[in-house]
Amino acid sequence: MFTLSPKFSSEMLIEIMPYIPKENISIYHKWLFREMLDADISTIERMACFLGQLRLESGCLKYWYEIAPKNVDPKIYFEEKYGLGKRFLPDGSIQYFHTRLSKSLGNVEPGDGWKYCGHGPLQTTGRRNHDLVSKAAYKRGKIPTETYYIDNPLELTKPEHGFFAATFYWVSNNLNQYADTMDIEKISHIINRGPWEVEYDLDEGKKKYALSRINHLEERIKYSNLALDVFKKFNK
Repeated sequence: MFTLSPKFSSEMLIEIMPYIPKENISIYHKWLFREMLDADISTIERMACFLGQLRLESGCLKYWYEIAPKNVDPKIYFEEKYGLGKRFLPDGSIQYFHTRLSKSLGNVEPGDGWKYCGHGPLQTTGRRNHDLVSKAAYKRGKIPTETYYIDNPLELTKPEHGFFAATFYWVSNNLNQYADTMDIEKISHIINRGPWEVEYDLDEGKKKYALSRINHLEERIKYSNLALDVFKKFNK
């Protein structure tokens, strides 16, 4: 357990996330404070970078699960986005196969794409990531079984579980080291790598995959720096 030395109050949280649901401020602050302590997110730079990313990913903690586009069935959308690919065989049966994304997310069963779409304020996505968070939480005595979030993925949409998932991801990817130098672009690249761009290599005769731009990078930088200004104002 580390000491959170800079001041971090509910009033500051409102300034950092002005559209946060007012009725939830107290409970959100309570669990944020607790999980940030455990994750050593304990300097104004670390706290600012962490909260800036949370603001972007969750819309000021209003959205605790991934949102499908308007007028689209979310089950179909997320299954196509994250789930196994499928092809219909001549005999009428369906053959499932891994896509590049479903494999990287550990989605192995039909329906996993929908079941394990983004949950929590940092959008924990995929069976593999739900499994990693679940095992870590179980070791810390936070949940009753090792497969709790695999069996109950929507639990990550609750603050007592979702904030742990967010700080677990932060620590697992060593993001404090980049926050210490306010390297927001590096943090953003790790948290949200953006869509894959596909190129065709004429020499090798196969597809190549490359990372495109980081989604909403300007906003991530803006929100993190805004949070830093709030911490500086209240910690003079």
